[in-house]
Amino acid sequence: MRIALGINGLIMHLEEELTLDAIANKFFVSKYYISHIFKYNISQVYQSFGFRDYSSFYRAFKKEFGISPKEFKELKFKPEGR
Repeated sequence: MRIALGINGLIMHLEEELTLDAIANKFFVSKYYISHIFKYNISQVYQSFGFRDYSSFYRAFKKEFGISPKEFKELKFKPEGR
């Protein structure tokens, strides 16, 4: 699936400001579909960074960035115009 393949590319560019609208436009799908895909792929994200479970990933993420992964997602993937 092209969305799943594109997630690795997005992970490599987490420092860039991304919105659901921009990602949806890039893949020609709705922002609701993108949101759905991200919810199911969070386990792939933390496993790709070597974490066995989400709680370990959460603690390390919060220690590194000072905010939770959810807060980060809300900042990085906010709808355009907000």
